[in-house]
Amino acid sequence: MLKIIVAEGDYLEYEVGGKLHREELLAYYRCLDERFRKAGPLRVFVRVTAFRGYAGPAAWWLFLTREHKVLRKVRRYAAVADEAWFRLLLRGVNRVVPSIRIRGFTRQEISAARAWLQP
Repeated sequence: MLKIIVAEGDYLEYEVGGKLHREELLAYYRCLDERFRKAGPLRVFVRVTAFRGYAGPAAWWLFLTREHKVLRKVRRYAAVADEAWFRLLLRGVNRVVPSIRIRGFTRQEISAARAWLQP
């Protein structure tokens, strides 16, 4: 499941849980592209709950071929996830792609995540 919660100005908020389907990813990429065209580099907030991967090879392939393009469109990316492996992955991406700021937060840190995204 991938559900857009807020898409206004340079801010995009969405939720991820369970398995991601190709159609959901396409809608997400379209929304992100539209926000970027209208507002420039984005502030992105995502809540991750019980993420279980991708619903089939088409969804996985779409992610592999499109996700790297997202990094060029994001200024700050805050992810709230209780899964430690997800936060650790974000720390690694932050080191590899220093042009954007990426940070992982626990559920208890949701207010800090929102504050960190503020311009």
